[in-house]
Amino acid sequence: MEVTQNLEAQGEIISHLRRGNRSRGRVHVSDLVLCLRKSYLGQVHKVPPTEEEMLFWLVGRGYHAVLEDYKHPSEVALVRDDLAGTPDQVVLVNGQVVPVEIKSTRQSVNKNILENFWWLITLKAYCYLCSTTLGRLIVLNIVGDWKDITPRLRVFDFRFTPEEVQENWDWLLARKQLYLSSLEKQTLPPLEKTPAWMCKSCVVADYCKEVP
Repeated sequence: MEVTQNLEAQGEIISHLRRGNRSRGRVHVSDLVLCLRKSYLGQVHKVPPTEEEMLFWLVGRGYHAVLEDYKHPSEVALVRDDLAGTPDQVVLVNGQVVPVEIKSTRQSVNKNILENFWWLITLKAYCYLCSTTLGRLIVLNIVGDWKDITPRLRVFDFRFTPEEVQENWDWLLARKQLYLSSLEKQTLPPLEKTPAWMCKSCVVADYCKEVP
């Protein structure tokens, strides 16, 4: 038996994934939640995702495809104030509309999900888009607690206050204006504090370092 690793075929698959992960066009909630510089540089320089990013995206999409089918076959596209959002599902719970976000993560199941503040920003934004204060987060911890690597699935229901939802949306709209202004003037948005993992693996890190 002879086995040969086919690098050409691997490259074709990665290229196919990149073509299927193109920009949405309109400013999206996900452009604003974390690093505006990454969103700006990705838009200006059209830097394609790294192979590592694409493979992590592929793994996540695989889990999403199965879990989304549980209640709804696909993402739901919504727009308000010319800002787009795509909840993974929008379901009815006791007659009330509830946007659902699905997350797969290599974090330990023991980590407090509230530490992932960007998940909550996104969920509150989708609550605003759905005119509700109720949101649901489905979390798949792929490697359990790291000691026992059995995957764990958890579902969290949130009831935000109207003020929390509105303040979150107003914050996103302010960031949207800053983002669009930076694109218009071709100037980098201010440097922000972001999670360490994001800068470590950022595809546009070299561009960002050129301007402090």
